[in-house]
This record gives sequence, structure tokens and C-alpha cells, in this order.
Amino acid sequence: MKPPFYTLLLLASVFISCTTARLVPSGYTVNEPAETISFVNDGMAEIYLEHIPDDSKQMVFDLDVWNTSEDFLTVIPQSAMIFGSDKPFPVPSEGDAFQQAVAVAGNVGKFASSKEDVNAFFKKRLRSQQAAQIALLVVGVALAVNDAVQDSKDSRKEFWTLQDERRMAARDVATFTGLMTVDFLGQALENKNLKVSEDLAYLPDEYLHQQILYPDAHMRGKVFFKYSPEFKYYRIILPVEGINYIFDFRKPIAEERRALNRLK
Repeated sequence: MKPPFYTLLLLASVFISCTTARLVPSGYTVNEPAETISFVNDGMAEIYLEHIPDDSKQMVFDLDVWNTSEDFLTVIPQSAMIFGSDKPFPVPSEGDAFQQAVAVAGNVGKFASSKEDVNAFFKKRLRSQQAAQIALLVVGVALAVNDAVQDSKDSRKEFWTLQDERRMAARDVATFTGLMTVDFLGQALENKNLKVSEDLAYLPDEYLHQQILYPDAHMRGKVFFKYSPEFKYYRIILPVEGINYIFDFRKPIAEERRALNRLK
């Protein structure tokens, strides 16, 4: 009984992963709980950036760039870099924005992921989840077979003791709980498989490519970073035509998380 049940618990621990908590702009306040978008406007471009909570072990942002100048702008989302830190980033100053971020973060940061990397990531994740589904099925069969074998052994006993009855009752409870857990996790995995399949299907339209924007034109889509969500503060730098646009995000405190949850 123990091997399959412990395997079930291991699968559950591998499977259950919480959606990354929403990041908010550094100036976020509960007085304006819906203001989750970081915004920059310098006369050349209007840029909006919002973190999208995700459970894919990636950091995903919605990027919207408007050309407010009279010239063409070349925007390369893949040139954006993200930095994480356990302490706040200072107000941007003159000089090398990237070196300033490195000095605070203590790491070199990471560029936005290419479309090929994001596509490969989702395909690998889908294969892993499908393998987990098969493993769950094996665990469920093992639980049912083990229970049937034990019932067969019990049926051949001529005399039953109180200990036998207690053992059978405990086994029935364990088997029922195990099968219910397998069913729950299997359904959840199936839902996740559908979600990943949808992400793969929509990726060509949602992934933001390099574009040249004419005056008053705009571009919008998703930018992906393969980065750790363990830090408290984040700085994203997007270079556009020699100008570094800087966006600071942070994890919300408890009161802010409650305000965000009320928006759902």
C-alpha cells in the first residue's frame, strides 16, 4: 500500500504549482487597486507594461507601445532585460541603466525569451504533464488492484478479529482517498494540458516581434522572461532608438494582495 500512495503524494507535490503572484508597479497603492499597469511617456513613445500572473514558470508581461513622435521607431521586445533584487531599485539616474541595475540586483539579468524558446518551453511542459497523467493512471490502478487483492485475502479468513476489521476500514478509507485524489489531480492536469495547448495555439499571434512603427502606430503583445519569481523587486529595461525605458515592479504586500483579489 505504501509505495503507490507515496508515489501519489510525490506526483501531487510535483504537479501542484501555484500561479506566480501578480507584480505591481513600484508606486502601486490600495487606493487605486486597478492601476496595475506601469506607464512611461516621453514625447517619443507611450509605453504600457503590465505583469500577467502565470503558472508556467515564466514571467509574462503585456507590452503596449505607441509611437507618439513624428519619426519611425524600431521596437525590439527581445532586447528588453529583466533584473531581480531583494532590495528596491533606486530612481533611475543618468548613466548606464543596465550597469546600474546590475549593481543593485547583483546579477546580469536576462533578455526576453525568443519565440523559439517559448514554443519549446510550452511543448516540453505539455509532454511532462502528459507523462504525469500516465503516472497518475498507474497509481490509480495500483491502488485499486491492491485493494482487490487484500479483499480477496480477507474473504478467505475463517475468523475475523477486531484488528482485522480496523485494518480493512483503514484500507478502505485510504483507497477511497487515494482514488479521489488521483481523479482530482488527473482532471486538474487535463485542464492544464488544455491551457498549454491553447497557449501554443495562440503563441504566434500573442508573441510580440520586432516591428517598425510609423507615427501614431502601436504594437501590443506578450513578452516572456525565463526568470526566477523569487525576488521581491524587479526592473525591466526596454531600449528603443537609443533610449532606455525603465519599469519597476514589486511583489504586493498582504493588504495589496487582498485588494487585487477583490478585482477578480
